[in-house]
Amino acid sequence: MLLLNPGLHNKLNQTMTIKMKKYITLLILSALGLITIYSCKKDYSKTVASYVPAMGNYAFIKVINGTVGSAGTYVYQDALNEPMSGYALSSTGYFPTTTAYAALYQGNRSIIIKDTTTNTAQKAINYTGSFAAGNYYTIFMYDTAASAKYILVQDKLETPTDTTARIRFANLIYSSTPVANVDIFSTRMNTNLFTNVSVGQVTDFAPFATRNTDTLYVRSTGTTTNLAQASITATSGRSYTAVFEGRYQTTTGTYKASNPTRSLLIYTNR
Repeated sequence: MLLLNPGLHNKLNQTMTIKMKKYITLLILSALGLITIYSCKKDYSKTVASYVPAMGNYAFIKVINGTVGSAGTYVYQDALNEPMSGYALSSTGYFPTTTAYAALYQGNRSIIIKDTTTNTAQKAINYTGSFAAGNYYTIFMYDTAASAKYILVQDKLETPTDTTARIRFANLIYSSTPVANVDIFSTRMNTNLFTNVSVGQVTDFAPFATRNTDTLYVRSTGTTTNLAQASITATSGRSYTAVFEGRYQTTTGTYKASNPTRSLLIYTNR
């Protein structure tokens, strides 16, 4: 049997121990390297899947549904299965339900607004067009569910430098027979804000006084006959849309989907 010098024996043991530690360290580092590579790949895939471009690449959209008899209505983008709205709009509904707009990626987009109820008689609305980044849009729906129509307008929102607000008017009233154009009368200003507005027309925004409550009346053009009214206490810097909607011949009761009383409703744009 070969015997080694004790000193040499200890030295060899130390050398082997060092080598073994290095080998184990290399194995650990290699394993960690593989884990790191795998993790990076997972993270990369996840990052790509959830990547959202800067808000500067988005346009913004709002939908106001004045369609008589509309129910179960959802807003879709580019024929995707999941609706943008996330909830059904009735004939008194709007999306989003806050002062915000929904973000819509810029460029050519298809907007589909439809009732998802089985065997629905509601006519689907299909719009395809270009939406510019940074611009705001509203789709107004009107008429009846079976003959649903729409108007798409670019909302030229501005922030006043004084204490005023901004307001516009949309005439979305439904009637089975022709009706007269209308004016919007301000009791506070004692004058018409908008005149001779026909069905399906949306005006531009106009300056509007704030701080005190104003009552607005819808009147047949050139008359003092009140068809509907609404009160508003405008906030400085905000923008509003007053909408004449419902069924023209329904004159009593609270406006709701099942009883579309002709009404003046006011929505806050921002």
